[in-house]
Parts: sequence; C-alpha cells; structure tokens
Amino acid sequence: MRIDSTSADPFYQQIKDSLRAQIASGKIKVGACIPDERSLADSLNVSRKTTRRAILELAEEGLLRRVRGKGTFVRDILVRNSESRRNCVLVASTGNSLFGSGSPYYAKILRGIYESIEELGLSLAFEPMISPYDKFLSRVRRDSVRGVIVIWAIDQDLLQHLKRLNVPVVRVDSESTGESPFDLVTHDGESGVYAAVKHLIDLGHRDILFMRPDNMTTNMQQRLDGYKRALSEAGLRVRPERIVQAGFVAEAVYASVSRMLKSGSQPTAIVCIGDEQAIGAMAAVTDFGWRVPEHMSVIGFGDSGHFTSPKLSTVRVSTHQMGAMAMRLLEMRVAHPESPPQRVILPVEWLSYHSCGAPRAEGPLKPTRRTR
Repeated sequence: MRIDSTSADPFYQQIKDSLRAQIASGKIKVGACIPDERSLADSLNVSRKTTRRAILELAEEGLLRRVRGKGTFVRDILVRNSESRRNCVLVASTGNSLFGSGSPYYAKILRGIYESIEELGLSLAFEPMISPYDKFLSRVRRDSVRGVIVIWAIDQDLLQHLKRLNVPVVRVDSESTGESPFDLVTHDGESGVYAAVKHLIDLGHRDILFMRPDNMTTNMQQRLDGYKRALSEAGLRVRPERIVQAGFVAEAVYASVSRMLKSGSQPTAIVCIGDEQAIGAMAAVTDFGWRVPEHMSVIGFGDSGHFTSPKLSTVRVSTHQMGAMAMRLLEMRVAHPESPPQRVILPVEWLSYHSCGAPRAEGPLKPTRRTR
C-alpha cells in the first residue's frame, strides 16, 4: 500500500481503495486481522485520524468488523438468509498481479462498483477465482447471489464454468475473442496507444519500443495493435525486436530496460502496457544516468503515475465509470434476463504530460552516473 501525495483523492480514500482491492483479490483474507490504526499510520506516514476514518468507513460499509481489545477483522459479508443473498453482488477476480497488488487502476473500478451498489441499497462481497475454480463456483451456487461481476476473467475453462451458472454475470476489462454470452464493459485501448505513439512520431521519434506483458489478453493485444497502426500509418516498419516481453510489475520492467540500455541497442522512446511498467522503465533510465525525457521518452497507460518526476505521459481510462457501468449492466440483466448481451466500450484520453519530448541526438549515449 502506498499514498500518492499528488492525487486529487484524499489520503483516507486512497487507504480505503487499497484495502478494498486487497480484500477483493484475496490478498487479505476473510477473517484476517488488518494492521491497527497506529501501525497503518506509521507505515504510510499519515495521521492516525486519517487511518481511523478509512477503517471506520469500511466497517460501516460492512467490509470490516471491529472487536474491542482484539482488533479489526475482514468480515464474510455473504450472509446466509435468503433475502440478503438476493441483494448481494459478488465481485470476483482471477488474482491477476495488477488487481492483487491493490493497484490504483483496479481500486478505482472497485470504487465505481461499490458506490453504485450503495445507491441501490445492495451489499457487496469479494471472492478470488483460483484455478481449478471449484471453491469459487461452489460458493456462487450455494449462496444464490444476485449477480457476479468478474474482473480480468480470460481463462477459457473459467468462462465455460460461468456459462453454466444460473446467475447474471458481467465481465469487466476481460474482453476475449469470439462470441460471448456475457455482458461486458471495457475500454478502447487501441485508440489510446495509437494516439500516444502518433504523438511520439510527430515529435520526431522513429525508434520506439513497446513493452508487452508475458501473457497477452485481448485488451493487451488491442494496445499493441494501436502501436503497430501508428507506425504503419507513418510508413515505419514494425520491428519484432522492438516489441519486448516483460512482466506486469515495475521490477521486471526495470530489469528488462536496464539490460537493453547496457546492451547499446537503445530506442529513443518506450511505450508501456501500463503505468506501473512505465514507472519501472523510468527508474531504469534514471539509474542508467540518463534523463527522462531528454534522453528517453516514456509513456504509460492508465493514468495512475501522478507521483512520478517528471509527470508520466499516459492514457486515461474511465475506470470509475467502468465499475459503475458494470453494475448498471448487471441490473439490466437481472431485469431482462433474455435480452442480447451488451458490449460497452468506453473511450480513453491521451494525456501528454512531461515524460516525452523530442528524440535525443543521433548516436547512443554513455551513462553519466548510477544511483543504485
């Protein structure tokens, strides 16, 4: 968990979002005792009043249970009486590293879901989906929930199981190829990356590297397609060696970019699949002794890199709206179970901040200093 001092969200809200995301992913399990107010405040360098407000509000939401003299525990809010079950929406994730780490991207999706559920007077429960999915599926069948919102559900085996559930299901950020019986809300990643790469080309860049994840989902492939389209339209060749595989986390990207810089095969710009990757890339460039963007332009995706210096150029996704729309689609499905599946694609926005500029002078540069 970390606090972004430059974010417009107050500190207590950031703590709430992070705790909610970690509970949703299963990183903090049902029945677990969370850190006390003082310990949480000390670790985040915020006031105890701030952490107390976050914990109290989560307790009021029913997500936490405070026991005098013992601590604060994660509640199992999938209660057993039939009326409550019909009013409970289950949010599930496959434990993807982005979701499980409590990233701002997915925390904002969860906030959009929660605020919509609160307006409707419904309750919310979380469940991680871990292969072979027996525990998750048995819980859904046993508890007869109102509906399920699944985040990052791309495993074909899981999708087949979800088809057989007699429960409304909405997928968020989980697009796959072919026909789907599920309602879906996602974003237009292709146009966002296209705009970012086109901006780099307009600045004069011709050697642009794309950092892709280990496992390419349909959403990730669309972002790569945007990169390729921008190059092709500018008459530039798509070079396979400039599409580099790395993990989702910043540390993996840091290692990959560091190796590339030391090899001497250095592009003038790096486009990353997400902001966390871009933060790792920026750190590697800085530790190599170069400056962003004077020696290397770096672009992310997701608009969660507010605390970087320079401020990260990125693609904004309406994550809060994605969560709210998922809840709206679920309610429409409950009211009209036989209607055709809905597919909602939300627009994105390219944000040119301070991490990209004109390409450096011709010829590779040598590192001038190291900080790690």
